[in-house]
This record gives sequence, C-alpha cells and structure tokens, in this order.
Amino acid sequence: MKIKFVFKILPVLVFYSDFLLKTWMGARSFGFFMIIRPTARSSDAIMAHELEHSRQYYLCTTTGVILLAIFGFIFSHEPLLYGLVIFGFIFSHEPLLYGLVIGFFPLLYLTIPRFRYDMEVAAYKEQLRRYEPAQREAMKNHFANIIATKYKLPAKYTKERAYGDL
Repeated sequence: MKIKFVFKILPVLVFYSDFLLKTWMGARSFGFFMIIRPTARSSDAIMAHELEHSRQYYLCTTTGVILLAIFGFIFSHEPLLYGLVIFGFIFSHEPLLYGLVIGFFPLLYLTIPRFRYDMEVAAYKEQLRRYEPAQREAMKNHFANIIATKYKLPAKYTKERAYGDL
C-alpha cells in the first residue's frame, strides 16, 4: 500500500492488486482509494489517470457538502452544518445525508452518461500528458476507443467524438 495526495493534502490510498479489475483495466478508483494492477505499478500515466478520478471525487464530495450546508441552513432549525466537516465528508446525525454526500460522485458517474464521459475524458487527458510526444497519437486513438466502447455510454459518444475531445 502507498499513500498519494491530491490537492497536496487529501489522501488517496493506493493498493496493488488485480482484485475488482476487469481485464481491460490497468487500475480503478473508488473515491479516496484506488487499486492498480501490479504489472502497472510503475506507470506514472495510469497513476495520473486514477489520481484525476480521486481529485474529481473530492471535488464532487466537497460540492455535496456545500449543497448540504446550504439546504441545511435554509431548511433546518440548526444553523450551518449538522455535523463536523472533515476531509470533505460530513459526519451527520442523519445517515441518509452522510450517504448522499459520499455517494454524490458515484451517483452522478453511474447515472449521467455525459458526466461519466466528461470525467473519463479529463482523466485520459491527464494520462496522455505522461506519454512521450511520439506515443501520444497512438495512445489517444487507443483511449478514444476505450471511452467509446468500455464505459457503457450512449451511441452518440463515438470514438471520433472522444478522439476530438482528447
């Protein structure tokens, strides 16, 4: 196990294993932790891709906390937040609210194809930056194909569209 950081202060736990990885995946992120295939352990490009997803998760969680605080302030008799904000998570006496905040990114990612597409394009762009210029064109074509075929997106998210957005 290793600890990396996003925004220089927010921890991401990195585990090296094949567990939960589909055959086409080099790694997978789950919010503040990720799993990287042992054969991809030295890949800065894959690490950059997954750290981008962790960064996205923390941003969405923080957005969820802010929205919860606004709604809590507007609709509650309790001022400001219900609980204590730590690392962008809200520890509340309302377990449903806690679940909504932590699940904000996965909920958006799994239910809104455009959100999933945009998050993957951003992560693959970050990954592309780690390749040598001579390799980038081939990798860009490969990543566009992955985005179009592996993420269960509607037909309008074609390989050509992904290639143009990368």
